[in-house]
Amino acid sequence: HYAKARRALDAASSQSDPEKRRADIDTAAAEAKQAVDTAQLVSTRFADLVEARDRMELAGAKNRQDLLARAESEFAHAVAAVEDDDMKKAARDAKIAMGTIHAAQIVAARRQFADPVARAISDARRVSARKFAPKALDNAIAASKKLDTLVRDDPDAQAQAYALSQRGIDEAKRAMRIAELGNALDRDPAAVERWTDAGDARRRKLGDALGIGLARTQ
Repeated sequence: HYAKARRALDAASSQSDPEKRRADIDTAAAEAKQAVDTAQLVSTRFADLVEARDRMELAGAKNRQDLLARAESEFAHAVAAVEDDDMKKAARDAKIAMGTIHAAQIVAARRQFADPVARAISDARRVSARKFAPKALDNAIAASKKLDTLVRDDPDAQAQAYALSQRGIDEAKRAMRIAELGNALDRDPAAVERWTDAGDARRRKLGDALGIGLARTQ
């Protein structure tokens, strides 16, 4: 109806015959009213679908373009069925569109929240985090698994997804730091003594400043 209203207005603007111009304007007004009525009906009967579509469009840059195009096409089919007053078909088309939109939301959430954790875990594994920091690595993996489940079940839970993503990234980076330290010790075991001596020197300096004697590392 909206497209028909636009065409009627375009026709009216180029029409020189006053009667025909009035007829085109009347047609445009009638089609515009039908378009508004359809939009209100879709928003009322398929509110969840409309809200999901809006969220999908907000995350458009993170979605696969093929899913976006398919979801938009299926949404248009549902709207067309409403315009044809075929609510049974509209309900079927809306269900199909909702499934595609849900898939698109999952893709967007995975790219935004899950992929950075997976990359951080992969980086930690490459520096032998399993050997030197198994607890931190396991914590990162646990956060990643919880995030995957959350994204699959509720891709709209972005606050929870963000928290899990940050937890996983932080744990993976901690595992990497520990592993890099462990690798350095493997290459130069005598560094342990140097670090210990440096720590003792800092304690002596602190003790002198406080006027107390701090024991050396035993």
